[in-house]
Amino acid sequence: MPTQALAEQLGWTVDRACGALDELVDLSLVRASRENRGSARPVDPELGLRALIQSQEMELLKLQQNISQSKIAVARLVAEYREGERSAASGAVEVLRGMDAVQSCVERAGRECLEEIEMFVPGGAQPGGALQIARSLDLLLLERSARIKYVYLDSIRNDRPTSAYAHWLR
Repeated sequence: MPTQALAEQLGWTVDRACGALDELVDLSLVRASRENRGSARPVDPELGLRALIQSQEMELLKLQQNISQSKIAVARLVAEYREGERSAASGAVEVLRGMDAVQSCVERAGRECLEEIEMFVPGGAQPGGALQIARSLDLLLLERSARIKYVYLDSIRNDRPTSAYAHWLR
């Protein structure tokens, strides 16, 4: 059946009928007719749908392989990260460089802490964002009935937000 006739029979525009036929051709469910030029013929559903499912299975297999490779890469990365932590923690004092390293250490300690956490916070007044992050972590600790001790510089008395935070922790 020519595309024009198909469109009329379905009450569609010719463009819509052409688009639908193109999609069916892409899925190997319709092929060009050898008998009627400009017409399409359906493919045997058993063959066409089987091929479609096999194609989807191949895509799924590739995706599963990618996921497996990603899992292996993540496991390696985590192992390297943990090894770095162990080597850094082997001394009596752990030196952290940069706010990201400090934040990661505090998050890890907060996650693992069961009884008490003590922190020395140099630098006086703390930025508002740091106090918000600290409050969310401290609330988790307090919910587990863990004790929290901060040692701040005396200069925080001159900064209302940091001073208020210290009083909140009392």
